[in-house]
Parts: sequence; structure tokens; C-alpha cells
Amino acid sequence: MKKGLIFILGILTGIVLTFGIIFATSKNSRIPGLEFLNEPGEIFKGTELRVMDVVSLDSAISFTSRPATENPVLYIKRRNDKTPLYDDLVIKVPAGKCLRIVGTYNYETQMNEYVTIPVVMMFDK
Repeated sequence: MKKGLIFILGILTGIVLTFGIIFATSKNSRIPGLEFLNEPGEIFKGTELRVMDVVSLDSAISFTSRPATENPVLYIKRRNDKTPLYDDLVIKVPAGKCLRIVGTYNYETQMNEYVTIPVVMMFDK
């Protein structure tokens, strides 16, 4: 009886650990090449972003359209922002908010060049 109970508890523990590991790794779906700073950095000058390419459900490579620049950034939206990201979406920075640099994103372009761009998120001023 005791050996059977130990056997069943061992199986249950294995199942719980397996699902725990699967949940932990899927919840932390990290984007390769994305590195965050320890704390938000300087304010990024820009009042409007235009999405060029969606990287994940909550991040997109974008260009600033005000002021106009050819330098891309990776925009990561806040968790409470339910707006879907799609190509050519214009993201306006509302009054009282600003974009802050929170890290860097390193990726390979279609021309096999590696590019590092700043990562920005919206914060209260």
C-alpha cells in the first residue's frame, strides 16, 4: 500500500512539474535579440510612430513620423493596451505621455546585416 502511494505521488509530481515548466517557458516568450535596461532610459524624441513590421503581438519595428527620421525603433506596447499592432499603424503619443528608451533590439535584415535599434515604451511624463 505504501509503495503504491509513493508511486502515484511520484507520477503526480512529475505531471505537475512538466506542466509547470511548460507554463513558465511559454509565459516568458522572449524575443531573440531583445535586451532590456535595468531602468527606463532617456526620453525618445518623437510624438508619432508608424509601424513598419510587427515582431510579436505586443511589439513592432516602427519609424518616427514626427519628427520624421529614417532610424527605426522597436515599440513595445504596455500590457493594458489592447490595441492590435499592424503594418502602417500610426501610434500617436498622447499629451502627458512620452516614449522612453528601455533597451536594444538586435536583428538580421533581409540583406544579412545585423542591426541594433533602440527599444521604446510609452510612459507618463
